Amino acid sequence: MSWSLILGTGSNISIIQPDISRNNVQVKTLETYRVTGDVLDIRRQQSVTFLLNGSEITHSSLVCSLPTKAAGLLGTDFMDRLGTKIDF
Repeated sequence: MSWSLILGTGSNISIIQPDISRNNVQVKTLETYRVTGDVLDIRRQQSVTFLLNGSEITHSSLVCSLPTKAAGLLGTDFMDRLGTKIDF
């Protein structure tokens, strides 16, 4: 199955929508905030396996409802891990 993901250069964490991944779940008690200062309703943390350019990558993401139809947001934690360079 194919999902759309947002490349979130302004987010230092990766977030997936609830029920996207069926991998192991860890309950998390975190207070994370949107850029507006509102608290995010973090439900748990999950490892998610992505297929990217033919390679499988497993990454830990927070699970939280997002106001988008995308499956999630890849934050700078994911991009840093891959050595991504964003050059405007």
